Amino acid sequence: MAEALLVFFLTPVATTVWTTGQDATVSLNCTEPYNATFPVILYTSPQNQPVPGLAPLGQISCINSLTFQVLNTIPSGSSYFVVANFSSDLLASVPFTIVNPTTTSRALTATIAPTNGTLTTTSTASSTPKSNNNIDPLNEDSKGNGAAIGGGIAGGVLAVAAVILLLVLRKRQQRKDQPITIKEYGADPPPDYRRAKQ
Repeated sequence: MAEALLVFFLTPVATTVWTTGQDATVSLNCTEPYNATFPVILYTSPQNQPVPGLAPLGQISCINSLTFQVLNTIPSGSSYFVVANFSSDLLASVPFTIVNPTTTSRALTATIAPTNGTLTTTSTASSTPKSNNNIDPLNEDSKGNGAAIGGGIAGGVLAVAAVILLLVLRKRQQRKDQPITIKEYGADPPPDYRRAKQ
């Protein structure tokens, strides 16, 4: 009776850290020799989707590992994992970290060089400046926006309070401005007076 082929990633592991611009290695462990090659794709969580705009990292097999340069267009993160399309199943590694020490984006051409062949991929990073739609309170650029919004809200509350106070004072003044009518001697007493006497 033949044993089932078991395949899993040797690298990367949970403690693996890839640095952009540096070489990284992906390797498999197989319980039996298996010569087929599989494309390796970089995924990210929690979306569990391939990294947008990134071509496969290369081809891997049970016999040959894959070594390539980590592209500078990949942002830093700790929830990356690689996936190999193994037969009809997807084989995934454990999550690991990628560190991108660069702060500027630029056009980039990278060569991915698997140990079992050569593959060249060209990738262009966006040169469009990043818009500041980040409203994170810890973001330095958004603190001025937060102060402006807070000041606008406080000003609106003060304006509403001032209008209410003005209306109350005006109503009181109208009551004071009404003439007091004094009835002549012998006239009927006010209705409140009669009720008190009875």
